[in-house]
Amino acid sequence: MSKTYDLQVEKARLLVEGLKKNYQQVAPYGITESALSKLADDANETERLSNELDALRVQVNEKASIANHKLNELREELQEMKQIIKKNFEQTQWESLGIPDKR
Repeated sequence: MSKTYDLQVEKARLLVEGLKKNYQQVAPYGITESALSKLADDANETERLSNELDALRVQVNEKASIANHKLNELREELQEMKQIIKKNFEQTQWESLGIPDKR
């Protein structure tokens, strides 16, 4: 879980715990048990979503690595093909062979 999420979830849990222990003191100020329950549920949901995000970030990083590797392979293949054409054909033929380069 990221630091921001972790800190907010921990703050919410500590607040809920403290307010539940001292509920009689805070109830007259409009803090209800349902509000405390909602705050605890929101903290749990935030933690769950943050964990899901962490897992998705790992997947994205893996996919990005694979995509970058494939892109490098593609670039190498393109360069090899272009070199073959440039070495064996006149510059005037390059464009018809799919190479828009001028030199």
